[in-house]
Amino acid sequence: MDIHILFISGMDEEDTNAFFIKEGWNDMPIYKDQINRQTKVMRLKKPIRVTLWCVLNTPIIEDLIVTIKCHIKYVVFLYHGHKPITLMRCIGFHQRIKQKNIVGIILSTNISRQLNHSEYNFNKNLIENMLDLDDKELPHYNLKLNSIIKLFINI
Repeated sequence: MDIHILFISGMDEEDTNAFFIKEGWNDMPIYKDQINRQTKVMRLKKPIRVTLWCVLNTPIIEDLIVTIKCHIKYVVFLYHGHKPITLMRCIGFHQRIKQKNIVGIILSTNISRQLNHSEYNFNKNLIENMLDLDDKELPHYNLKLNSIIKLFINI
């Protein structure tokens, strides 16, 4: 069984690379204006090949994404919890790829301290703009990468 997960990062190269290194995907360098990919086999019993595709939100990538859109069923919008501009970039990308057969979630990273009330409300208001085709809000998580992968495996 194969699973392809597209990570659309609103963060810059440095923050995105730091996230994947921290989560144990060291061989996945992220570069601007490139579609980056790494494949790993998960589980010992009933192995599943998981391919992570990662892109940074740039105008060139927004045009190139159609080349891999047919392979992707799962999308993770990756943003830095303390940098709302990264979430705004994800919202713009979300509007371009929204379609029925894509399962999307929002993943917050780098939450080293708890958000204060105004940061929380600001992020919450931005997330309300990310709706699926049924006008339901996309699920929002702050989990480890392997937990997100397991979530998609179990769908």
